Amino acid sequence: MIVITSPDPIPALGAVKPPLTPAPHVRDWTLLKYTYWIVYPEYTIAYELQGNSLGTLTLPKTDPATITRILDQTVYYIQEVDPRGYLWVSVAVTLVDPSWDNGSHPQPSSGTLLSPITPTGDWILSTTVNQGATALQQPSQTWATGKMVWMNVDGTDQWTMENWKVGGYVHWAYMIQAKPGDKYWNDLPVVHQSIPEFMAGAKPPVNPVPYPTPNN
Repeated sequence: MIVITSPDPIPALGAVKPPLTPAPHVRDWTLLKYTYWIVYPEYTIAYELQGNSLGTLTLPKTDPATITRILDQTVYYIQEVDPRGYLWVSVAVTLVDPSWDNGSHPQPSSGTLLSPITPTGDWILSTTVNQGATALQQPSQTWATGKMVWMNVDGTDQWTMENWKVGGYVHWAYMIQAKPGDKYWNDLPVVHQSIPEFMAGAKPPVNPVPYPTPNN
């Protein structure tokens, strides 16, 4: 028997519309350099299975197993892009369990991300979480996938990031680019912090030594 908490319906697809046309091939993704990406409000909902493990939020084991709805705000800062199809990123994540004291125990973490990116915008994300909510939390690695898609967001056609994460919980979301002056720059969904505040604990990855470009 599995018990599902927070059974509220998931909001319907709103201001983010499905891809209008297939995205063009992009051979040089340096256009993503120095950009910030956040989880769009309607897609902050994630789910965690607790029962056979301690769970992402370090809650006690449960019997029977419990599926809990949690909230996930993730911000990526793309620090560097290798035009041959690689990028490295600073990541900050905060998870909130609304059923745990009405969400009064947010769990922040941060880390780094390294990924190839293909001309069609496909990602394979390797995220190493290097800073947790407590000193006892050890570094961990999760894998995810993603894809850059050309979509209409709030009435504007723009690059949007589809993102799927699995790391003790499951979450898929549309992530949109955020810039200073945007409505979410100073008020991130879920956490209600500015992006600079949210990213304050994220240590930037160390740039690799540039590799010579092949002659052929």
